[in-house]
Amino acid sequence: MLNYLVWLISPPQTNAIVVGARDREQAAENAKAGEVKLSEEELKEMEAIGRTVTDNLDDNPVMWNF
Repeated sequence: MLNYLVWLISPPQTNAIVVGARDREQAAENAKAGEVKLSEEELKEMEAIGRTVTDNLDDNPVMWNF
């Protein structure tokens, strides 16, 4: 989870809102994301994983029709 949070906030001026920490220890672990720096290789790998989802999305801003 920590690397995922780091990846989310890696672009400049980006923030992530994370809810659902189950306990104090998990919240403290999540807070460390602001101190961790991923390597370029790690960032590229995580971006590639994310692209397996986003590349298949269409231009419709509404993902689900209820």
